[in-house]
Amino acid sequence: MSGDFSNRGEFSNRGEFGYRIELDRDDDGQFATDLSMAVSAVTWRLGMAAAGERMAEPAWAAVQLRNESRALSPEVSKLPLTPGLGLRIRYVDEEGHSTPLFVGQIARNEPETGSHGKRRATLYAEDAQQPLRENEIHLPTQESARADEIIAAILAHLPLRRPALAGHAILGLAGHNALGETTRLFSVAAVPQSFQRGRSRFELVNERWLAGISAWEAIRRIVNSERGRFYFDRRGRAVFLQRHHLLRQTEPTTHLRENAATLEYRHGDSIINEWQVRLQPRRRGEPGTALWSTQRPLRLDGHAELRLRVHFRDELGRRVAALRVDAPRAGKDYRATRDAAGKGQDVTALIAVLLLERAADSALLSLHNLAPQPLFVQLSLRGTPIWEEAPLTVVARDGRSVARFGRRPQTLEHLALNDAEVAHQLACFELPQSTEMRGVFRSITLNQREQLPLILQHSLFDAVRITDEQSGHSAAYCIVAEEHEVTHGGQRHQCRWWLEPAHTAHFATLGSSRLADEPLLAY
Repeated sequence: MSGDFSNRGEFSNRGEFGYRIELDRDDDGQFATDLSMAVSAVTWRLGMAAAGERMAEPAWAAVQLRNESRALSPEVSKLPLTPGLGLRIRYVDEEGHSTPLFVGQIARNEPETGSHGKRRATLYAEDAQQPLRENEIHLPTQESARADEIIAAILAHLPLRRPALAGHAILGLAGHNALGETTRLFSVAAVPQSFQRGRSRFELVNERWLAGISAWEAIRRIVNSERGRFYFDRRGRAVFLQRHHLLRQTEPTTHLRENAATLEYRHGDSIINEWQVRLQPRRRGEPGTALWSTQRPLRLDGHAELRLRVHFRDELGRRVAALRVDAPRAGKDYRATRDAAGKGQDVTALIAVLLLERAADSALLSLHNLAPQPLFVQLSLRGTPIWEEAPLTVVARDGRSVARFGRRPQTLEHLALNDAEVAHQLACFELPQSTEMRGVFRSITLNQREQLPLILQHSLFDAVRITDEQSGHSAAYCIVAEEHEVTHGGQRHQCRWWLEPAHTAHFATLGSSRLADEPLLAY
């Protein structure tokens, strides 16, 4: 890395310890290129948009670097700063212990122009959640599956950029296609994962969740149904927490007493005294039911191949999901003729129809004409549909709280649920946590001079206790988001934690609590 960047950078590492901003220049996962001496400021954020959110926003980082040597000007320098390369932020203490703070991939590089300007460049990085927003998914209906299993299936289905490409086989890419000689196959997971076992099993997760929507939205819906959490942590791992995770947290060992730079405090605006849980009952249909058919024969040119994604509909043309999709059979599900009316000589033997992909709401087909002349194909698909019944809304209300504060409703879309009794249990689980007026800390801001060990030690969904004498408020919280800004040569680090109150109601969880000790049984 010597000579690529000015060593007069403002961002100093104070010798062998301090902040490290490192680039995976060789795309091998080693982060061997140290940008730290050229950095003037760095900002990054991880976690939820707000308290109560189940799905994190995409994590991001912005690294501002000096660029007098034009090493960060891509049309001048040979330094590769292409999107997808890994970027890591970490802190190394005086004993050499390293604390990861952010791992992501470069999204873009924005060098400033003008020889007499500030001559800076800003690298922007993001975690793997942005590609989740950009990629639509088509997965088969999932039967009796937990949230962690469904999320893993969604991630496995996506063409996510791997954290490191060096040494791996990639068809069609020079230097990556000599399998077994200089390259190896990728591991199964495109991103490292840390998933807890979900509490609920969802009987039928169909097209509302797994087809025709972004992967991010599909994961958000299933995480919301489990009442768990999904995010990418400081190490770049995809993390899923099931809904009992926070219930099992013990009293926090960290207690902050009026020594924070800033506390954001509110009182009385977090009351929810009525929970409405909307569910969508559904049932299996009969095998062999028609799912889709051509309205008129399809023309297939000589020796042509046509790929079609067909979307399932019922007899009235309404969208429908399928539990099973049968492979089309010649003569029964498709036939070919030489005339457009479909009444001529049967030449079905001259075409091949393959079912390439089954999804909850659709199927991908390949039609191949083996003859040199055009043919006309009539085609239908059969399988086992999933019929939706009338939606239901289950309501749980605290009458005393409604009488005191007025009705404060909250609606939960839980369309993976079939059972009204389970929906009622979920509403009763949520209700006692927010029926009384109380004060809450929304966020807390820490500074490097007094709280650097806490900034390094605590991250998403760690628990802390905060006490403020002026407001008279003292309570336990979990961290749901963290935003950092490091400036002044690494001498100033300000960190803001967004907070969510720990559970005020005490729940018993089967296998870890005694019912005699806790007033409520957790959902």
